Amino acid sequence: MLIKLGVSAPAPSDAAKRAELASLTTELDAMYGEGKYCPPGTNKDGKKTDCKNLDELGETIATSRNYAELTEAWVGWHSIAKPMRPKYQRFVELANEGAKELGFDDVGVLWRARYDMPVEDFEKEGDAALRPGEAAVQGPALLRAQAPRSSVTARTRCRTASRSRRTC
Repeated sequence: MLIKLGVSAPAPSDAAKRAELASLTTELDAMYGEGKYCPPGTNKDGKKTDCKNLDELGETIATSRNYAELTEAWVGWHSIAKPMRPKYQRFVELANEGAKELGFDDVGVLWRARYDMPVEDFEKEGDAALRPGEAAVQGPALLRAQAPRSSVTARTRCRTASRSRRTC
């Protein structure tokens, strides 16, 4: 079962479909890595606005509080994905076929099987995280300390710290 769950995109048993899935995976990775959004208009110097890659758009989304800038980054982020849609749809069809061969309804069920747990186990983990007294004393600070941090936020902190001559 662990081997089945360790595959994020299970390939179908048909050799031609396996090759197609591998090719689609490579193409989608390349498209994602090369993706750039070039906003319309010009900058202050009258030159065409610089294009932004997905990392730069993600940085804007993670750090900006300017509504117009956030909206532009969000629209740009999603415009990069439009050409990927048909390839991704085929990728999902092939991965679903592979997941069915492994005994799952589809690849989504396979992915969720990694994380699903019985209610009793979930309650035990919740009880351990918020022991009586700790939550009352530490309250929101305890919850913030336990919250996962995104890699974009961590990179932003690192860059900010580096600018002030501290190391990360």
